Amino acid sequence: MTANPTRRQFIKASGATAATVSLSRIAWSESKNDQISLAILGLNGRGRYLAAQFSPLDGVEIAAIADPDSRLLNERAMEIEVLSGKKPDTVQD
Repeated sequence: MTANPTRRQFIKASGATAATVSLSRIAWSESKNDQISLAILGLNGRGRYLAAQFSPLDGVEIAAIADPDSRLLNERAMEIEVLSGKKPDTVQD
């Protein structure tokens, strides 16, 4: 850049600087909101499908599952633990 930049040169340079600073902040920022915790109610059919889809995803935790059938609760909790590495809390409703 010259010693006396034109308005156009100044705007280009300041725009590039602002973009670089913004992108570097976004790239390196970590938030507690990066982790999604969810509960699944009803573990047959759709609930089982959702557990299988969400369990292996990074940034997603199945925190709890609920179902009236206690046998199904324990079975699904073990399946989720195998997929995600963490056993969810279980609630019989």
